[in-house]
Amino acid sequence: LDTFQFATHDWKDEHPEELQFAIYVIPLRNPAAMKYNSGQLQCSPSSDCMLPEIDWHNRSSNNYWVNGGGIQLNSWGGQQESNVLPAGAFFTVVRARDRLGASSFT
Repeated sequence: LDTFQFATHDWKDEHPEELQFAIYVIPLRNPAAMKYNSGQLQCSPSSDCMLPEIDWHNRSSNNYWVNGGGIQLNSWGGQQESNVLPAGAFFTVVRARDRLGASSFT
């Protein structure tokens, strides 16, 4: 397990101090696509390296984040600074939610 730093500041909202954040990891469809080459991490073919379509709400969807092997690393909360990640090849997704329940991710 490794600790990584996440910065969840600079999101735009009418009340940024009230935003909540959750951090997720979504596994690569083909982890073997990730390779170190001359000290650089590379992913090829590029189609294996694109964030898949994610459905955050419809549990019956094939694209529902859990159905694709996604893991929520923390409970919804205020500013997030660091997190421990499991071993593997993942996309990291940060979701923000405002007090009215509207959400976005990056």
